[in-house]
Amino acid sequence: MNNNDVLNVLRQGKFQTNVVSVTVPEGKWRPEDVTASIAHQLTLDDVAKNQFVSDLLGYFSSYKPNPSLSSNCAYTCIAEVSEELPNFFESIIPNTYSFKRTATAEDVYRRLLDEQAIWWNSESRVANLSRLGLSPKDIVIIASIVEKETNYSKEKGDLAMVYINRIAGPNESAGYLQADPTSKFAVGELYLRRVTKKETSCDCPFNTYKTKGLPPAPICLPSKETLDAVLNAQPHEFYFFCADPANFNLPRDQHKHILSKTYEEHKVVAKAYQSALDEYLRKKP
Repeated sequence: MNNNDVLNVLRQGKFQTNVVSVTVPEGKWRPEDVTASIAHQLTLDDVAKNQFVSDLLGYFSSYKPNPSLSSNCAYTCIAEVSEELPNFFESIIPNTYSFKRTATAEDVYRRLLDEQAIWWNSESRVANLSRLGLSPKDIVIIASIVEKETNYSKEKGDLAMVYINRIAGPNESAGYLQADPTSKFAVGELYLRRVTKKETSCDCPFNTYKTKGLPPAPICLPSKETLDAVLNAQPHEFYFFCADPANFNLPRDQHKHILSKTYEEHKVVAKAYQSALDEYLRKKP
């Protein structure tokens, strides 16, 4: 191919390198959505894309409804299955990676696991794990909840420490995280605006209103920012938080939470927030 041929190819938009940049999306509730995004960015056709998604998901454990867990629940509880395989959300660090266009699901799987190991082995992250007394799995689980609690970067570490305080020892929470995102995930109702007793009363393994301590696995794919916010969380003496009633006048990425040390303090804030939410929903067309 001479220079004129190259120029013609470029003009016609036909020039392609053998390498493509793939951005693994963060914050997704469902592994299927992450793998579909990767397949799309590899520019696979529909048949190849479906096979790629199926193959990549096959390397990981999965989350599925389990009717046998739902005796007291209006929903069907979600449970992790094939737990002998790596957990999808624990195994992947959202980032932009370069892959050959011919990359197979196995190529992507192995690369993502390698990158995850490198990420966790940094000196600062190892030191923070030791400081907090938590494992990488614990951090990912907490980060996955924080990811769904707030978009406000500056408060992520503080919210994470509330959860860490709750599981660290005796306190008013009795070891229950009582995290609304886990209740949504536990019953497969991911986009509920308001969590009620209908959801929190379910004896589902991921419902932290009924299960003490951390849920058995992460509930979404947390961002690097959120993971590092949890790792860098600083000690404080708060055990409760509630969305700020003033949030309805702010952009979503500025929505904040008010932290409380006691349940009595928390109830005052929660009541004000519920009133603000009622008013917002009443006015919403």
